Amino acid sequence: MAVPFTIGCAPLQLSDRVSLGCGGHLTFSACPAFFPRTTTDEGDDKMTVIAADRFTVQALPRQVASYVREHGRDPVWGHEALTQLATGFGPCRLCLRTFREHEEMRTLFTYDTYAGVSKYPQPGPVYIHAAHCERYDGGGVPAELCGLELTFEGVAAGPRVVALERTADEAAVEDAIARLLDLPDVDFVNVRNMEAGCFIARIARIDREAT
Repeated sequence: MAVPFTIGCAPLQLSDRVSLGCGGHLTFSACPAFFPRTTTDEGDDKMTVIAADRFTVQALPRQVASYVREHGRDPVWGHEALTQLATGFGPCRLCLRTFREHEEMRTLFTYDTYAGVSKYPQPGPVYIHAAHCERYDGGGVPAELCGLELTFEGVAAGPRVVALERTADEAAVEDAIARLLDLPDVDFVNVRNMEAGCFIARIARIDREAT
């Protein structure tokens, strides 16, 4: 089933399958320029991570998700959000967990993937759980992400993409990130779904994080 959505002013159509590839459909939004830190739930539901002392994984800001859930639209352009039963794996851009297909409700909205790093927005579709979930603690790459086909963009000032790494191999994820962060021009890395191209998370060097 095709779902209409808007980029800028142009109405488009995406097939449900295409948007599912990255777990995203529709709208995009320039959001607050900071990335607060929280922790994941403890117990059996706790996500394991790949150990990483060089970088942190920055999920969607909690304030953005809260605004979308409360108001039903993105906080910058005001595009209407869409909530429906998950028909793809996602992941959720807040907790970075994949969706339980045909069980969980998810919300699709517009997000600016360059929020906080550029005055020129790059809006794109992202999903979050419709119900409350905790923001991912950026202490490593979530194991659930490593099992997906991913594109890693090395982004320099501008911003401009200066290098790409693609992997569907869980064991190769850390090395791909490290190679990009070793490039002198690269300021941060954007993680995208390899098939659909939609934004998942941002990766930054720990020594470059604001304290």
